[in-house]
Formats: sequence, C-alpha cells, structure tokens
Amino acid sequence: HIYKPLIINQFIVLGMFYTFGVLVKNEKMLADFGFVAEQPTLIALSVIFDHIFGPVNSVIKTAMTYLTRCNEFQADRYAVGLGLGAKLQTSLSKLLTDNLSFPVADRLYSMFNYSHPPILERL
Repeated sequence: HIYKPLIINQFIVLGMFYTFGVLVKNEKMLADFGFVAEQPTLIALSVIFDHIFGPVNSVIKTAMTYLTRCNEFQADRYAVGLGLGAKLQTSLSKLLTDNLSFPVADRLYSMFNYSHPPILERL
C-alpha cells in the first residue's frame, strides 16, 4: 500500500518538471501569460503550475483519493479474512465515538474529498 502511491507521486513530479521544462522555453506561451520582455523562471513556474496544472491536479487528487479508499477497503477485507472482523468493528466504533465525528456523509462528496471512507461504509 505504500509503494504504489509513492511511485505514482514520483511519476507525477517527474511529469510536472518535464512539462515545465518544455513550457518554460515556449516564448509565445510566456508572452500570452504576460512575460514579454523578461522571463523570470520562478514566477513563470508559479503561473504555469497555477493555471495549467490546476485542472490536472484536481484529476490526480481524485485518482489518489480513490486509490487510498480502495486500500482502506482492502485492508478491512484482509482483517476480516484473518478473522478479526469483530475487533475491526469494535475499533471503528470506538474511533467514531472518540473522534466525535458525524458518521453520515454524502457518498459522492466523501468519495471526492475524504481520503478514508466514512466509518459507516466500512462497517
């Protein structure tokens, strides 16, 4: 569960640096963003990443959240497979009361915004 997100994040960072390396040399695009006479690299990096990678980051965040939630459900199934389902259920219930969290969440909202599934879905 640790290696998959780590490797995926490494490829994402590599892709972002590669894209920046290609785009920072594109004088027409930099001129479109307002960098006509001078082309400061740090500011260009900030502008490019904010405007171009914003939508890309939203898609990546959704995919990584999905992967994390799948890992949580897989870990729960593994615990049940080991015969620890009752202890898992007790632990999740205790976690719910200790954190004082609201157990009900909109399924679509939680799917996109919660890295861990709501406890009622896991029970």
